[in-house]
Amino acid sequence: MRFKFLLLLNTSFRLIPIIIILGLASSLFEGIGISLFIPLLQDFQESGSENIATTTFISTFVENIFRGLSKEKQIIAIAASIFFSILIKNIISYSNNVVFSWYKSRIGHQLRSKIFGQFLNVSYSFIEKQESGKLMNILAYESWQNIRALEVLVNIIINSCTIIVFAALMLLISWQLTLLVGLMTLVISIVIQLVSREVKYLGQKAVEANKNLTTKMWEGFAGMKVIRIFGREDYEKKYFDRASEKVANVFFHLDIFSGISNPLSEVLSATLLLGILTRIF
Repeated sequence: MRFKFLLLLNTSFRLIPIIIILGLASSLFEGIGISLFIPLLQDFQESGSENIATTTFISTFVENIFRGLSKEKQIIAIAASIFFSILIKNIISYSNNVVFSWYKSRIGHQLRSKIFGQFLNVSYSFIEKQESGKLMNILAYESWQNIRALEVLVNIIINSCTIIVFAALMLLISWQLTLLVGLMTLVISIVIQLVSREVKYLGQKAVEANKNLTTKMWEGFAGMKVIRIFGREDYEKKYFDRASEKVANVFFHLDIFSGISNPLSEVLSATLLLGILTRIF
């Protein structure tokens, strides 16, 4: 039984552009706040006239805005601008999370309701031919996976817009740095993909193992009376333990391989950031 992913968007599609716009606005304010660190650090330097940052559009723009202020007041004004940029960014980001969470909850409810409605209306012979664990897995697990797929889709769109925003800000700083960051980001992405390619395979195994465990749970409760009549408790316990142990092992390895992506990405990104700061200052 397959359920088309596009059915998720048939009732509240108008919220998707709003969520994307809020995500883009959040990224814009974050980029502005980060960019303002360059003139702020430049003001702390005793002599910044020979730095790359002094020739950037951002530094010139900020200097023109705060031209009438003393050096000390310029530092305070830029620091305040950074604070309010980050504050606005987080307010928008939280609002976006609230809207998206509400949207996902509504879509999840509609999807589960439609799946269960199809189970009630489909021919009972079809139900009898299917494994009970498979049907339970569709209703309890794959419905959540579809919601997760929707979340990934929206995040891809928002992240793509974020890349455009940060690329534009980087171009205002230095096109040479933009090219360098683009190449290094591509290298980091390839490294992460190579390290985490096992996650997809383990994810498929996790779904299969979870389906088998769900089937065993269902059969155990449904056949509890028969199991006790024929004294099959020990056999069924060992059978259940094997299925449960397999789920535990698969999800353990899945967590290991999926968990390595963020630390590795942060270390490589921090190295890139240090290189950029060294190049600018």
